[in-house]
Amino acid sequence: MKQVTTWIAQLEGFLARKGDGDPGITHVWHGLRKLADMAEGAQMLKNIYG
Repeated sequence: MKQVTTWIAQLEGFLARKGDGDPGITHVWHGLRKLADMAEGAQMLKNIYG
């Protein structure tokens, strides 16, 4: 779960360097919004192109 949270935070710009510690709620929240937008875009492409 920690790795998934880091990946989501990286969508918003969290660098995940060795000394950075865990991502904050802001990076995770914005990363989740970006992930939702990407999923919606993929669904739209699927609907248009099959």
